[in-house]
Amino acid sequence: MTTPGSANSNFEQRLLRVEARQQLTELVSRYCTATDDRDYDALSRLFTADARFNSIQGAPAILAYFRKQHATMGPCYHYSHAHHFDFESDHAATGVINSHAEVSYQGQAIWMGLRYLDRYARVDGRWLIQARNNKIRYAMPLADLPKFYAGTLRYRWPGLPPKAADIPDSVDTYRASIAAREPGPAGN
Repeated sequence: MTTPGSANSNFEQRLLRVEARQQLTELVSRYCTATDDRDYDALSRLFTADARFNSIQGAPAILAYFRKQHATMGPCYHYSHAHHFDFESDHAATGVINSHAEVSYQGQAIWMGLRYLDRYARVDGRWLIQARNNKIRYAMPLADLPKFYAGTLRYRWPGLPPKAADIPDSVDTYRASIAAREPGPAGN
């Protein structure tokens, strides 16, 4: 039996945190796979019942949103490549997931850079997505990426007017860095 503050208790706590990080990493991966495979049963098991996705509230409404979005798209490929998690307790955590998505839309290959700002809840021993806000770094046809990536109007969805991307332009540290930069080729 371990006692609080003992070496075994500390080791067990650290091991539980490592396991939780691995479970959250797998949750993020399962989200990408379920989204791309349009496996709505699997997707439904990744969210809490009261989950929020951007402004959409509740797991049934989130699934309806995905079905509607996917009805207009061809193949998709979501992949997460950098993430970190911060634990508020053994049952609550937040995460930042940097991702890319390749989407087929109206016969065009659309490339997207995303950052998910997540909140997770551990329910019945499983980590689930409780809230997910996606921030767009860029979204545009692949053919447009070399021409427009360096600009500020990096959200260029076909059929919609171009608009500013969410990040990094809205991040205070990024804006301060740009303001302090010397004019030149990098300062387009």
